[in-house]
Amino acid sequence: MSILFEEQLLSHNKEIEISMKILLQLEEYTEQENIMQIGRLLLSQSQIIKEQQAALSDVETLCKDLQEQIDSLCIHKQQLIIENHKYSSQIYELQNNYNSIQKELDSEKYHSQHLSQLESHIKTLELELDSLNNHNAWLMQENKRLNENNQQLLKIIDDHEALIQRMSNDQKQLDCLKQEVQNQIHTNKVIAQSHDILVEQMKQKIIEYELKLDFFQQQQQSTLQSRMSFSLVEDFVNQEDLYQKVNETIQSEFQSIIQNTDNAETNNTEQVDEFTYFKKEYCGLKDNRYIKEIIKKDRENMKKDYIFCFSDYIFRINIRGEKSKRIMFITESTFYFFEEHNQNIKITRQFPISKVQQLICCEFNPILCCLKIKGQNDDYLIETFKLKDFIEFLNETLNSQIQISYQQNFLIQFKNYTNPKNLNEIGNGLYDGSGKQAAFKVSQKQGFLQMQQKTLFGFQDWIEVFALMTDVGLLLFKQAGDMHPILFVPCADAIIIKNPLKCKPNCLKIKYRDCEYVFNVTSQALLEEWFQELNRQVVSQHKLQLSQSLRNL
Repeated sequence: MSILFEEQLLSHNKEIEISMKILLQLEEYTEQENIMQIGRLLLSQSQIIKEQQAALSDVETLCKDLQEQIDSLCIHKQQLIIENHKYSSQIYELQNNYNSIQKELDSEKYHSQHLSQLESHIKTLELELDSLNNHNAWLMQENKRLNENNQQLLKIIDDHEALIQRMSNDQKQLDCLKQEVQNQIHTNKVIAQSHDILVEQMKQKIIEYELKLDFFQQQQQSTLQSRMSFSLVEDFVNQEDLYQKVNETIQSEFQSIIQNTDNAETNNTEQVDEFTYFKKEYCGLKDNRYIKEIIKKDRENMKKDYIFCFSDYIFRINIRGEKSKRIMFITESTFYFFEEHNQNIKITRQFPISKVQQLICCEFNPILCCLKIKGQNDDYLIETFKLKDFIEFLNETLNSQIQISYQQNFLIQFKNYTNPKNLNEIGNGLYDGSGKQAAFKVSQKQGFLQMQQKTLFGFQDWIEVFALMTDVGLLLFKQAGDMHPILFVPCADAIIIKNPLKCKPNCLKIKYRDCEYVFNVTSQALLEEWFQELNRQVVSQHKLQLSQSLRNL
């Protein structure tokens, strides 16, 4: 209340000050007559102010009284708060005592209930222990039985593998016998046809000679009947000589027919033996007209009836690491490198095989090698998927005179470059041994295949793919060196069929569940290699599945 009155007093003082300022201003601008009225007004205002000041003094006394009462009430309130604190502490102690007593009572009840539960749980555990003991005994019996079955299954697997091996060997023998029988049938057909032709010719000649003999006999009888003289005897002798000459001619013709037959048989035998000289010709070029001319020329230069050959699809690598597909064809005298365009080949490089000075193979990449040629200003850095057969052919041809080494990093001389380059500098470190070429390391076999696919109109078409044989299946790439495969053909539960197409030789069919894939290779040797490798993977996958199923049991 005192604060309110003080504020009112201050506001009145401000009003007085304002009014005094107004009066001062009025004194300057008003006349003498108005001053008296203003003085009266001021007196009345001062009287009012005195009354208000008296009222304010009364209010101040009242405020002092109220303030004393408020102070006494605050003291009393403080005393009540102190007493309240004392009572609240006593209540808190009593509450704690009550809670402790309640907890003791609850713990006794809980312990009694927990003991009863533990007793019942112990009984159930004892029953479960008895059942587990019984189940454990049963499991031991089952484990023993499964171990016996496992041993039997392992024996069956071994027998199955041995049976598959015997079947593959029998298949090889059957294929060889089939090929021999087909060759023999072919030779027999050729011999029979030649025999038939020669027999027909002989029959015609015999008929002609019989007609001549009949004519001579008739002429002899007519001459004997017409005259009997010494001239008749001479004619008879001459005709007897002619008859003898005819017989001699027939015998000579027969001997020539027999000799021609023997020559045909020897030629067929030599034709059959010729296939052994193309055993390592993996690109199927032996029937190419241009290759035949090359082989004929090399045979004439070496004065041999037949020469051994080797061929493979390779990649030529330049200094930027770019790859160009080539065909490497080697005879016993010459190296040839071809480019293939629309099934036509064009020679890009050739040199005598005797000029091969050194072959350097890469240690961390099993398909990379470098040919160093004597007298040439550049080396030949290539990737060949038949490196082992290539080295074997060079050793056999050059009588192991070529220098072959395996190195981690080596120097390569490129054309139009004065200084040789290290292997790890090619293609911005493409061949630095850091694992970028690891795809070929995990593969048991790799190479190019022709895969059959259906076109939009339902006709069959063949596309070339690059295949990697891994331990889980066959990975197919659009091109060699690609990172992402276009197809994966698993080997588990697959069936491999050799030569499924009658119209196309050297084919393989992989049948996996409801899918069938047909592939074609360029030679019989490659067909046997892929067939054996695929069958080996099928057997290993089957064995792995059996072992995993046994472990799960």
